[in-house]
Formats: sequence, structure tokens, C-alpha cells
Amino acid sequence: MTDHADIIASLEKATGPGVLLDALVAKATGWVQKWKYDGVFCMDVPAGWVRFDGVPRACPPEYTASLDAAIALVERVLPGWSWGVSRSDEPGENGAPSEERYYADVFAPGAEYAADHATAPLALLCAAFDALQAQVAS
Repeated sequence: MTDHADIIASLEKATGPGVLLDALVAKATGWVQKWKYDGVFCMDVPAGWVRFDGVPRACPPEYTASLDAAIALVERVLPGWSWGVSRSDEPGENGAPSEERYYADVFAPGAEYAADHATAPLALLCAAFDALQAQVAS
């Protein structure tokens, strides 16, 4: 199994969705980027990526922008696990509106990993990669 410490750090530092972060998530979960460099970037295959199941694609899903894509990833890489996402409605100091935060957890019997972030997809990805990292450690 792969050590996910770098991707966890990148996800935690993210301020919002990003295609480079989507690429890191894709590579960490079995996608392969097929590029050739000859002064400019050119694709080796009709699509620049090969999905985890061998299907060529133009690009990986927008994991960091789409909750649906993040959920599909969690269900693929943590089969049999459950997940949850919620938004904080807690007021800030003195009743002022607080910074919106999302909370996510992934869980299976005997294991639960939770995270919070500015967006729901990033919160869910953080929790999922924490779970994957724990599997690497054990």
C-alpha cells in the first residue's frame, strides 16, 4: 500500500478545489498519467489519463470540487465503509456568522476517521485518506 502522508498534507492545506490536487488524488488511487515531453506536453494516448480500471480518459474527476466524485472515490477505495458529511451551523463569537465548515467521517466496524474543511468534498477526502493511511500503518 502507498503512504498517503503527502496527499493528506496537501488536502489539509488546500483553500478550495484544484485540478493539481485532483491529479494527486487520482494518482494516489490508481490512475496513471500518460504524457510525453518533447519540448511541449503531448499525450501518448488519445486521453491523457488511464483510469484505475484501464479505461482512457481525458482527465480525472474533479474530486476536490464535486461531492459526488469524492463519494464515488470513497466507495471505491474503502469498500464496505460508510460515510457522512454535514455543515456546521455554529455561530461565531458574539453570535456573528462563523466561517462555514464541513465535517465528514468515514467509518467501518471498529474504525472511524473524521475531518473538517472549508468544502464538503475536501472534508470527505481528508477523512478518507486518513483511513487509507491508517491501513498502510497497520
